[in-house]
Order: sequence, then structure tokens, then C-alpha cells
Amino acid sequence: MAGREGLVDTAVKTSETGYMQRRLVKALEDLTCSYDMSVRNAEGHVIQLCYGEDGLDPMYMEGKDKPVDFVGLYLNTEAAYPIRVDPILTPSQKKLHLETVNAECKLKGDLVVSTEFEQDLETYVMANAFRPQPVISFITKAWKKFYRARMEPGTAVGALAAQSIGEPGTQMTLKTFHFAGVASMNITLGVPRIKEIINASKNISTPIISSILPSKDPVEAIEIKNYLQKATLKEVTDCIEEVIIPDDCFIIVYLNKEEMSRRHVTPYSIADNIYKTMKLKSHERVKVLDNAIYVYPLVTKKREAFFALKALQATILDVPIRVRLEF
Repeated sequence: MAGREGLVDTAVKTSETGYMQRRLVKALEDLTCSYDMSVRNAEGHVIQLCYGEDGLDPMYMEGKDKPVDFVGLYLNTEAAYPIRVDPILTPSQKKLHLETVNAECKLKGDLVVSTEFEQDLETYVMANAFRPQPVISFITKAWKKFYRARMEPGTAVGALAAQSIGEPGTQMTLKTFHFAGVASMNITLGVPRIKEIINASKNISTPIISSILPSKDPVEAIEIKNYLQKATLKEVTDCIEEVIIPDDCFIIVYLNKEEMSRRHVTPYSIADNIYKTMKLKSHERVKVLDNAIYVYPLVTKKREAFFALKALQATILDVPIRVRLEF
């Protein structure tokens, strides 16, 4: 079954991802990067004030999403100046070199200057040992690498973004991600989730809300989880008993007191939910006696008592327990 499902999924998702990429390209085809590093459409409307929030081309990134790998550049600079007769610069001298070289390397009239890059450059220079010539070469090369990594004006960044989503979309196979050992935690991911986002679906298949509890008490967190988590009758049931007598038949559901108190439900609330879910048409068919619930099957002309009892027995444990929030 798993292999067959994989083959069918591969065949179906090919057309879905292809059509999804086509729609994305069509929607974003007119977005370009302007000379002020903003992203604008064909009418000149600003979509993003600075491309990628830093104006950098991901293709030229070095290391961990940075335009310059300072460690590699430092080793390269040190190797280029093997004769080390000049004294090591003091922090004040490094600061003076930074201010002088930065002023020379920055493009005049440049509206987008990466403050983060300047801070990273200054932090690295101040933390490492430099001599006069290597520090000038290091700062100059760093600025050249930074400007090389800037997104070129006129680039069709909209089409690039659409391709960046569409290409990995063709490799997505799993429809859901299963959390091991956690009940009812299947989250829609991959192609179905992207389709929901692009289509702006009002009713998503697995809605999830992340909330921060005011208290950090683990006991209270478990209590709230038990209030909110979906639970079925089998989770609060010790056992069920099938009773057949000459003139009647019914099922006895023996409930667990500890599980009921933990989930904040009572035998009467469970009985009420059984009545509503199973559509038994009469409250007389669900009776509560201590911690046991007696359920009588609905017998009709088309279904005899025995078959009605077996159908009830097969489905009763999957009845959801109604939870009333009382915060």
C-alpha cells in the first residue's frame, strides 16, 4: 500500500506543482529590483522597501547567510603579507583605519548601506590582530565582496522567487508529517499546504494556534492541555460489556474515575454526548449508574436488535467527549 500510494502521489503532484509554479510566475513576473534596492511592480508600486531586507543576492552569500566569510578572508590576507615586521595595531589605530577605509570604499550617494555588515566588519577587525598593510587590504576586499553580493538593479526578482518555491515543490512527496507518539498531531505540509497558502483558503485542513501560557507551572499546563485536547470515550473507559437477555440487549461502559477527573468530564456529560453523537432519539436509551453507562441500541424494522447491538459496540468507543472550557 505504501509503495502504491507513493506512485500515485508522485503522478498526481507533478501536475499540481507544475500548475502552482505557473500561477506563481504569472503573479510575480513583473516584480523587479530597482536602483534604490526596492522591489516594485510594473506600475511602480513598492512591494518591498529593500529586497530581502538586506538588498543582497543569495547566490553570492558566503558562510552562514553572510556576504563575506571574514575568517577565510583573514587567512587569505595574512598569507598575502608573509613579512611581518610592522607592529600589531592598537584598538584606537584599528578604529582610525576602519573610519578612513570605510569612507573610501563606500559608494557615494548609496542609499542602502548595510549597518549590520559594518558592525560585523568592525567587530571582527577589533577582535583580531592586524598590522597596517593587511588591515587596509582586509577592509577593502570585504567591501568589494559586499558590493559584489548586492542584487543587481533590474533583476526579475519576482520570477526568481516563484522558481525558488516551484523547484523544491516538485520534490515534495509526503502529504503530512506524523508526530510519533502524539495523538491527533498530523500537520498538513508540502504541496497541499503551499496550495492552501497560495489559494488563500479560508478553511485550512489542520489549523493550529500557538499560545504562550501566562504561568510556567507544568502541572497547570497539563491541566489546560487536557481541557483543550480532543478525547474519545475509549480514553476514559476501563472496559465494555455486552449484555444479551431474552427480552433485551444493551452495552455497559465502565468508566475510569481517574481519567474522568483528569479530563474534567462526568458520567452524565459523557452520556449526554453519546446520546447526541449516536442519534439514539431518546434519553431513555442512555442511563447512568455510578461509574457505568448503559447504552441501548436503536432497533428499527430494517435492523434487528442483535445487528444494532454489534454496530453500536463497533462505534461507541470512538465517540468524542464533550469538553466545556471553564477558565
